[in-house]
Amino acid sequence: MLVATKTKFEVGAKARHSASGLCLIERLIGDDRAFVKFITPTESGDTGDIVLVEDLESVDEKRGSASQEGDPISVLVKYGMSGTPLKGKAPFLQGWQNSASKDAAQLRAWSTIPGVTGFGGVAKAEIGGFWTLETDSTDVAKRYKADTSESLPNDGLITKSRQGGHRWFKHTPESIAMGNISQADVVGGDFSVRAHNEQCVMPFSLHPSGIFYELANDASPKEAPAQLIAWLIKQKKVAVPQSSATPEKKAILKGGRNNYLISRAGALRHAGLEQEEIENVLLRENETYCVPPLEQKEVLVIARSASRYEKGPLGPTVMIGGMLPEEAPVATTTQHVKTVIESAIKNKNISISYSEEMFYGLAGRIIKKLQPQT
Repeated sequence: MLVATKTKFEVGAKARHSASGLCLIERLIGDDRAFVKFITPTESGDTGDIVLVEDLESVDEKRGSASQEGDPISVLVKYGMSGTPLKGKAPFLQGWQNSASKDAAQLRAWSTIPGVTGFGGVAKAEIGGFWTLETDSTDVAKRYKADTSESLPNDGLITKSRQGGHRWFKHTPESIAMGNISQADVVGGDFSVRAHNEQCVMPFSLHPSGIFYELANDASPKEAPAQLIAWLIKQKKVAVPQSSATPEKKAILKGGRNNYLISRAGALRHAGLEQEEIENVLLRENETYCVPPLEQKEVLVIARSASRYEKGPLGPTVMIGGMLPEEAPVATTTQHVKTVIESAIKNKNISISYSEEMFYGLAGRIIKKLQPQT
């Protein structure tokens, strides 16, 4: 338990609770209690609670460590990068992919919104834009060294995270053609490439645990070596033909949002992803495809529920009708499911390489239905 201090808290201030992490003070109750909203729901699913003031620790939002001072807005402006405000690790502005700004005044205005804990740099697949390599393990650097005899670039803008780091690069035609690569699609499941309409947390932002992301290297992002881009593409578990035009998913409307996210969470858990990785995918797809998006706390509850099940082994991707399961049309009715099944049977356009325990969720039920006829 934290030692009680005479720190004076104010309504709207951020604090760190000794047991539940980062929170926002919404109401003071007498001299010894406060009602707070947690940035990330607790293990029991609580999003707010009355807590003792002595269990709260003030948060200096401008300090990343004892030897570092700065803020994410200064980094974005310094290198001409577009940013969007975050609550926890998730963007919350409607259409944040296109509303992201390089303007310091706009970024400062967003920083005053209650609950904002930092900023994410937004990747755009265009010359002059930026992309990031997000690693969650030191094994990525080891594999790259073993395969290429080279080290991962360490001379650009790098954010240090709890498990790895975020390396920012300038876009080139090669990196634009590479596109986004998710953790679920790579060998080891320990890195992702965020090349277009995705964001990565900037240095000096607050992690939901209350720990600051640190600035590991302060230098202008550079173009990535062609060898690195080629290596990242080779790490895909399934080769996906590159195309200049990527078909867009249809919007998922009310009535189908929960079913879609629950199915995705189950599939990701059985693909071997951890809770934090599932949260990142669901939060991103909720903002991108659900109209209107569910509240962040609902999405986090879905991810946490799926994570209670035993995770499956990392394995090959199931293709249905030449598409990844998450790219298949979202079925919102029994009749729609039947139509999808009949169409796939008729065209015999399905390949399955999963073991029995991998058949899970909506995609799994469709595959089980199809298996005897393929």
